[in-house]
Amino acid sequence: MKIVTLHGLYMHGIFLIPLCERLEKQSHQVLNLSYNTLNPDFDEINAKIDAFIGQAPAILIGHSMGGLIIRRYLERQTERLSSGTINVRAVITLGTPHQGAQLARLFGDLGWGGWLFQRSEHLLIPDTVIPWVDLPPLHSLAGDCPFGPAAMLLKNKSVMAPCWSKKQKSKA
Repeated sequence: MKIVTLHGLYMHGIFLIPLCERLEKQSHQVLNLSYNTLNPDFDEINAKIDAFIGQAPAILIGHSMGGLIIRRYLERQTERLSSGTINVRAVITLGTPHQGAQLARLFGDLGWGGWLFQRSEHLLIPDTVIPWVDLPPLHSLAGDCPFGPAAMLLKNKSVMAPCWSKKQKSKA
């Protein structure tokens, strides 16, 4: 199986090397695609994915913004998907903000979105979210224990509640 991996915002393909190595040990062919997260060149990204996949069965894996890049790729390929000239069997996203990123919205509301996210802002803070219809099966993995800058800056107790209740139960 051919597998394409795409990293998240402010990251590099190096981040996904451990996953890629495990997949390669299982005899998969892997393209670990690095891209400029602040100024993604969608034509170049699409061309690299297409050249690697060809018409072979493939799985696309994206971490965070990488999942949004995959989503954009597939939205541009609907005719090829329906005709079978692209054979994407599944999409796996890891912590991808399919409905938009809360932290990006916060920074956007402060007027910092364009500076922090540049051309990626429209991916992270979409005007509308196109439903996942007539696309390959989506498997989205995300934790229920927020951590990192978003959890600290947003301090949304309703989002953090599942985490705290688990910790309290384990102490009892």
